[in-house]
Amino acid sequence: MLILLIAHPGVAEIREQVTTRYQRHGVDRSYTFDIVVRMRDGWVEAIAVKGKEEELAADDTCGTLRAIHAQHGARFANAYRAITYEKLDPIALKNAELILRCGGDRDIEGQTQVREALADLPATVTPREIGDATKLGRRGIRAAFALVQAGILMPPPGQELDPDLPLENRASATGNYAP
Repeated sequence: MLILLIAHPGVAEIREQVTTRYQRHGVDRSYTFDIVVRMRDGWVEAIAVKGKEEELAADDTCGTLRAIHAQHGARFANAYRAITYEKLDPIALKNAELILRCGGDRDIEGQTQVREALADLPATVTPREIGDATKLGRRGIRAAFALVQAGILMPPPGQELDPDLPLENRASATGNYAP
């Protein structure tokens, strides 16, 4: 789950194991959220993560989240969600792993060259075309994948990242994304 959030361009901050107090059935209680994430636009989500759907029912996680929401509202989070590992999108996980591996290259020079080239490339471009345009080849492809995390390049939902996958180029001067 964390890998998806870390690779998501809209995420500003991730906090783990955040506890809040609430009352349920007249009893003071505490609940520790697995993840509280703040998006760049200020939206905050408190997330309970379980392995399987049965676990949500076994400890009434959803009932607990409703009680916390009723008592805290947006003071704690704008949204309260329960997620299970079995429902995570395997393609999104694979893409997130690739994005973070490529970002882990820490190729600032390569990413800078890709950023500069993107303004002159079309609004839809493949990582391979980026590698060719920058003359960086595979290094340019990896730098392009790393820039997905920044939101500069966006893959279509539900498709596995690949050097020949067309990406939305938000830095293109020929598209609607130029500053």
